[in-house]
Amino acid sequence: MLPRRKEAPGPRRSSPIKIAFVDDHPTIRQGLALAFEKELAFNVCGEAGSCAETLSLLEANPPDVLLVDLSLQDGSGLELIKQVRSRYPAVKMLVYTMHEEQFFAARVIRAGASGFVNKAEGLDTLMEAIGKVIQGRIHLSPAMTDQVLSSSLGGKEGGELPSPRDLSDRELEVFELIGQGKTTHQIADLLHLSIKTIETHRENIKRKLNLSTHVELQRAAFFWVLDRP
Repeated sequence: MLPRRKEAPGPRRSSPIKIAFVDDHPTIRQGLALAFEKELAFNVCGEAGSCAETLSLLEANPPDVLLVDLSLQDGSGLELIKQVRSRYPAVKMLVYTMHEEQFFAARVIRAGASGFVNKAEGLDTLMEAIGKVIQGRIHLSPAMTDQVLSSSLGGKEGGELPSPRDLSDRELEVFELIGQGKTTHQIADLLHLSIKTIETHRENIKRKLNLSTHVELQRAAFFWVLDRP
């Protein structure tokens, strides 16, 4: 006998919430699909592992909610969010990732997503977040909500040290790739940008983080990547 599908936390609707998953790990996508297919409130309508696959999915069958990881096979989840917001404004987006909320939450909201959930959180938290997103609300952890509000009201406090949070979205992406040991040429190829543009980003990162040399930049980026989950 098959287990009965159950009601999920979140808003009651006359029709199920159409949801799709974007993650570069097939096992993550399959696990999410299995979990959400058991919930009466949801209808899984697709999955993708890359930016290109996601845009094809949206063209064929746009969901109500798109669950997006920040690291994809062919690019950045942040850039994908911006593209989806521009092309499919009715699609709600929720970031579901292992990246640190303190560095990325405000960025994904600015890019066009409606919330951020770390993969370490339970399924109930994820479904609660989706419920908020469907209602047109923003979902962040309580600690992150306080930080974003504090930042928007007062900016940085005096004496605060430079941080990767001060970098633009593209600069942070370049900083992460530097920390992964990628060369300027490799970063340019991965991001489909010119070598000169990457070099400009590197100089801007050094200036914003108070770093004097390329060696200091590489060391700072390496330890930042090493410190993350």
